[in-house]
Amino acid sequence: MAEPMVVEFNLEPPGRNATPTLLVAVRVSGEDGAVAQERALMIRSAGLPARVHLTHLGEMGEASAPLVRVEQRPGTAATLVPINADGRVSTVWLDDVDDTSLEAAGLSNPQGHYKQLAMAWGQNLSPGRYRLSVELLDPPVHLAPIPAELMVAYKHKSK
Repeated sequence: MAEPMVVEFNLEPPGRNATPTLLVAVRVSGEDGAVAQERALMIRSAGLPARVHLTHLGEMGEASAPLVRVEQRPGTAATLVPINADGRVSTVWLDDVDDTSLEAAGLSNPQGHYKQLAMAWGQNLSPGRYRLSVELLDPPVHLAPIPAELMVAYKHKSK
């Protein structure tokens, strides 16, 4: 990817079905749940290295928003690792988003089949204006046909 994807957005407080953890993710879709899952697993296996930066655009200027990633090694519990200032992440992981807020915003079809692969989490971010920059680093060519989109959404609250 030659240029980073850059998007500015207003972050509202999380809804009642969401946690205060914001996902920066890739969302894939499929004709059914099995196809969406297969596509997500192909991307996860490839690793999808990227650079991810989140900036809070406040009245007092710009400030880097801290991001973390989930790291899991076989036989150990998952841990949260801060993402360095260079923003580099090397893996993605399957994660759940607050579907109700996406449906309410018209960004998700209740009959759709989606899977999310998180690149990073922002935890307990203040509402306000943000700029997200994502640069895929040498994405594998065999992933190009997979229908995927960048997604920023709150994590789904467990019941």
